[in-house]
Amino acid sequence: AGEVDAAQRLRRRHGEPLVLFLGVLRQYKGLDVLVRAMQMVEAHLVIAGRGPRRAELEILVRELGLEGRVTFLGEVTDVERRVLMHACDIFALPSIDRREAFGITQVEAMACGKAVVTSDLPTGVRSLVQSGQTGLLVPPGDARALADAVNMLVEDDHLRAALGKSARE
Repeated sequence: AGEVDAAQRLRRRHGEPLVLFLGVLRQYKGLDVLVRAMQMVEAHLVIAGRGPRRAELEILVRELGLEGRVTFLGEVTDVERRVLMHACDIFALPSIDRREAFGITQVEAMACGKAVVTSDLPTGVRSLVQSGQTGLLVPPGDARALADAVNMLVEDDHLRAALGKSARE
């Protein structure tokens, strides 16, 4: 019950819907694309993890005026990780190149019954997500397509739930 309560508190603090990225903040993760997409999405983005791109991502968030809708949490514990997975509505993995071989965090999100929006990369990422069945695939590096996919899930509770249920199964 403690993790469930913590997830509800997190949702109240950041508002809904909640989009989550969890991972190392590296260039190939495409976080700049996700931040740019958030200009076109009515939701709150939580970025959990640490890495070499954090400072420049924080600058981008400020330049785009998104401070109130993007939160950087830094490194999180295993418990916090589970709470975040349960609290989020949508999990985003916007990686931009083949260095993203698999994306274990999206497996965790799928196991939690979350709809996933991920890049259509010719790696294990694509083999995990069947677009329109267990999540949505978008062209890598395309902020508009990423925003459209996230918005589709934000606006359609039934689709979001169905994708999450299929992903979990």
